[in-house]
Amino acid sequence: MKLTRIVLEDFKRFTGRVVVDSLAPGLNVFTGDNEAGKSTLADAVRKVFLERHKSSAMDGLAPWSKPTAKPQVEVSYAIDGVAHRLTKSFGGSKGTCELHIGERRFDGDEAEEALAALLGFERPQKGASRPEHGGIPGLLWVQQGASQDVQASAQHAASHLREALGELAGGTIAQGDDVLIQTVRVEMGQLVTDKQRKPFGPYAEAETQLAEARTQLAALEEQERAFNQDLERLATLQTDVDSQAASKPWDALEARAVVAAEAARSLATARTTTAQTTRELLEAQRTATLLNSQEQSAVENEQAVQQLTQQLAELQRKLDETRSDESTAHAEVVALQTQNTAATKHRTKAEAAENYAELVAKLDAAISVEDQTRAAFKTATDTAEAIRELTVVGTFLKLNPDDLLRLRVVESDLVLSQAQVTAALTKLEYRLEPGVAAMLGGAPLVDHGVTSLDVPTTLAIPGVGELTISPGVTDLPQLRAKVASLEDERTRLLQAMGVATLKEAEEKQTQCNESAAELKTKQVLLKSQAPTGVDALKTALVAAEATVKGLRKQLPEVPPPRVEGTLADAKAAVELVLSKFDAARDHESKTVAARATTEGQHKQVAESLTAKQTQLQSAEYLDKRKQTRVDLVNANAAAATLRDKETEAQQALDALLATADEGAEERLKRSAAHARDAYQEKHTKLVQLRTRLEDVGATGLGEQLGQTRARIEQLQRRHDELARRAGALKLLYDLLVQERDALVQQLRAPLTQRMNEYLRRLLPQSELGVTEGLTLGTLVRGPDRAEFQALSYGTREQLGVVARLAYADLLKDAGRPTLLIFDDAVTHSDRTRLAGVKRALLHAAERHQVLVLSCHPENWDDVGVPLRSLEDIVAVAAVSPAPPVAAPRARVPLTEADV
Repeated sequence: MKLTRIVLEDFKRFTGRVVVDSLAPGLNVFTGDNEAGKSTLADAVRKVFLERHKSSAMDGLAPWSKPTAKPQVEVSYAIDGVAHRLTKSFGGSKGTCELHIGERRFDGDEAEEALAALLGFERPQKGASRPEHGGIPGLLWVQQGASQDVQASAQHAASHLREALGELAGGTIAQGDDVLIQTVRVEMGQLVTDKQRKPFGPYAEAETQLAEARTQLAALEEQERAFNQDLERLATLQTDVDSQAASKPWDALEARAVVAAEAARSLATARTTTAQTTRELLEAQRTATLLNSQEQSAVENEQAVQQLTQQLAELQRKLDETRSDESTAHAEVVALQTQNTAATKHRTKAEAAENYAELVAKLDAAISVEDQTRAAFKTATDTAEAIRELTVVGTFLKLNPDDLLRLRVVESDLVLSQAQVTAALTKLEYRLEPGVAAMLGGAPLVDHGVTSLDVPTTLAIPGVGELTISPGVTDLPQLRAKVASLEDERTRLLQAMGVATLKEAEEKQTQCNESAAELKTKQVLLKSQAPTGVDALKTALVAAEATVKGLRKQLPEVPPPRVEGTLADAKAAVELVLSKFDAARDHESKTVAARATTEGQHKQVAESLTAKQTQLQSAEYLDKRKQTRVDLVNANAAAATLRDKETEAQQALDALLATADEGAEERLKRSAAHARDAYQEKHTKLVQLRTRLEDVGATGLGEQLGQTRARIEQLQRRHDELARRAGALKLLYDLLVQERDALVQQLRAPLTQRMNEYLRRLLPQSELGVTEGLTLGTLVRGPDRAEFQALSYGTREQLGVVARLAYADLLKDAGRPTLLIFDDAVTHSDRTRLAGVKRALLHAAERHQVLVLSCHPENWDDVGVPLRSLEDIVAVAAVSPAPPVAAPRARVPLTEADV
């Protein structure tokens, strides 16, 4: 399986249409920073193949900035040379799915079922695809951070792997189960669950009924214990009710509450008096404070006038200095501006001379590039023409491998069947005396001879009688029919392959293989001559020619005059003058700003001084200040009187607080109410308890206990019977599975061999075992042995990559489509281990298409393939117009051959 193009539209972080094309048949490396979209690209491939297009679980795929968009993914790929295109849009009930296989077209569920059968995964009945549905894609398409989780992925794909192993061994294992195992599993599934082996169906129902009966018995026994306890409580409760009815404790509590109420009223009056006195004192103190503040403000105003007078004189001196500095700075700016104009003219002439020399050098280099590109283009064009001729020859010679394999089998079966027919004939050898006449099946026999009989025949001898001779083999007609059928099939196969004999077909296949080998050599040569394609070389040649032509147009007819000194010297002179000019202009700006600031400060201080002097000399201000001093003396006297009155009120309040209990009245009332309520509650409970005991006594509690115990015994016998049957079925099932696994054990050799071929590129002198479930087992390194799960995270991650390459080889040898995707798969590897993983990947890329996505481009710059940046791909998509929508092709029903 080879991907050629991936198109995403409004999918997760990708807004609009993003196209990833020109995918190589071998190793492809995509790089990008975190959140550049690498995992989104890998997830799009998983979802377009594995997820249901109408699943509501896929509603969250639209970009956050376009929540109403309809996400769509399109992939183009080839399997055994046949072009496929899959387009799927996600949007709940409005989702669509369209699959093209060659000229055929399939829609919806039919297309998804075809994909599941072709790639080897399970299609979920509803919701999103779970890991157990992943099958082969779940094993080979590795998500970020999941490289070390190879065990679970291999378990989910185990049935497909076992089937592939069986095909490689010359047999089949139908999903790992034969008819007997399936029958026992169905019988066992009626009593226990498939995975946890927990009770199910009648067994679970019997267990539930037994548990319910036991619960019912426990409840009845609890009722019996409660009945006996209630009898004891009834006597105790009757004694308490009679005692409280006689003593009435709530009357004494209510009398104490009346006394407490009178004391609380006296305390409230004292508090009111004290609070009123305190408020009057605070008001007098606030008045005195305000008057004192007004007097202090007047003193501060007089001091402010003196400070402003001194500040105004200082600002006048500073203003004279800033005006002088501004005049000097302006004169310096004018002088430097004249120098800058002269230096700029000199630099312009130097730049013209320098640009002319650079254009001449660029033109010479461009002419050299043009000559080299033209030679490379011619060489690559010749190689491409040879590839086209070999492709035509290979198409003519190519035979259907299945037909050739079948022809070999038919030839073998035909020889065997013809031998069986010959052996089944009855041979009659005769020798007659002279003059004796005999008839065999109506034909005369003379002298001697040998004949073969395939049907009952009568031998008549005159004067002796007749003998009926019957062949001993009864299925001779079937053998002849089989021979005829095999001959017809051989003729049909030979005609289909356009040959006369099996030997001619073998020779034609050999020629095809030789042509394919030569074609592959030419393709490798073309890849080295034109890594990006012949068209790219042609484009490069056109670009080189255009570059030469453009540079010749840019070159002026007359060279500019030479100048004294270099361009660098001229630029340095301009920079020096500019720096001085900028410094002078900056100094001038600062002097202007300083002068303006000082003028503003001088004006502000002068205005403030005038305002203060006017305020302090007014008659209204002088009269108000005199009245304030009189009011301040009176306020201080009133505050002293109120302070003495507050002390007397507080002393009276303290005396009452020492004897009064403020909350006593309410507390005593509540206590009396509680006492009365407690008596009523006990009386009510007494009546309820007596009624309940009478009701329970009438229900026949003892009779219910006996019936329940008898029912438990009956349910226990039923439960034990079902438990024995379930145990027997589980034992039989486990024995059958062990026998089946023993067969799988014999078929693990191909997978183990491929696993260790890759492992030696990572860990020389090591071996990795494969378990009966076709997952990773023990790693052996010299004398050291360790189970896979006991290894370090980084080692498990590296072995996870290696193992998937071996699984892919196994599947490809069995004729299954393969594609390997690794999303940041080896992030916990040192340089040595990473180099080993890359060697394994490059070896696998000779047989499979491999997609590697990484945020560390420096780790992959030595693998011999271009590194494709996701940021660049997205940037190109942002400025490229969307292609026109193609008209839909005619829909053709899916056939068994397509799957």
